[in-house]
Amino acid sequence: MRVRRFPNKAWREHWLWHPLQGAVVWAVFRLIALLPVDRASALGGRLGRRLGPLVRTPNRRARHNLALAFPDRSEADREAILGDMWEHLGRVVAEYPHLERIRDTRRVEIVGAERLVDIYQKGKPIIFFGAHVGHWELGPVVGARFGVQSTAIYRPPNNRFVDRMTRRIRERCGLRLLARGTESTRVALAELGRGGNLAILVDQRRAYGIPVPFFGREAMTGPILAQLALRFDCYAMPVRVERLDGPTYRVTCHPPLRIERTGDRQADVLAVMTRVNAIVESWIRERPEQWLWPHRRWG
Repeated sequence: MRVRRFPNKAWREHWLWHPLQGAVVWAVFRLIALLPVDRASALGGRLGRRLGPLVRTPNRRARHNLALAFPDRSEADREAILGDMWEHLGRVVAEYPHLERIRDTRRVEIVGAERLVDIYQKGKPIIFFGAHVGHWELGPVVGARFGVQSTAIYRPPNNRFVDRMTRRIRERCGLRLLARGTESTRVALAELGRGGNLAILVDQRRAYGIPVPFFGREAMTGPILAQLALRFDCYAMPVRVERLDGPTYRVTCHPPLRIERTGDRQADVLAVMTRVNAIVESWIRERPEQWLWPHRRWG
């Protein structure tokens, strides 16, 4: 008797679930795009606050991370941050179809633009670094307002259809995108070698990284920012994005890091990434509800 074989999990994800998920996201984005920006953002916030806590694994991980980062806060305080985080993430998702519109209006306040223009005119490559705080897509987008082009290195979503949709939105906002991987390293080296600029988010766990303090605990942190800055003598400029009220934001271009070379490359890389993590931690402590707490940052 012949045994019928069902497609394996990878096949089902690639050919069944991913297309279905992509179709749902496409339909939702099309509907959200019909709403005014403020209404879309508010609706996303309400749905995020209601539906986010129902997603068990991310919610459990976020609660665990909050306890690690803020052991001195009460459970009630951490639960309040968690609820506000889900509202914020719901707004982020609902604002994606409106991202180009948000970028081109007065909804984005820019602080330190003169600093950005000044170092850009000096002709050295710049690595802009940020974190998954506020609406992180707006960081590199703002540079386009002042003619400062950069290539953003990003991790594509697992779903190729969602990646295509979000990538088109980002590219319409003036971003040049480079998917993270072996090829991205080669392209990044070439970009900096010819004087170009990069944009990197530095707050995600990297299995190949180095242990660097983050909220008082060692966290595996990708060293690529420090390695590239040391190799190419780049500026490393922190760019912070904060949500102010609804779909309005402040983007702050902070002074570039002073990078010192002691002759011990390993120690220099660790020193740079320690300062980078400290900067990101300070942003999160000020607005903890705007960070991506469900990420498995500490392993």
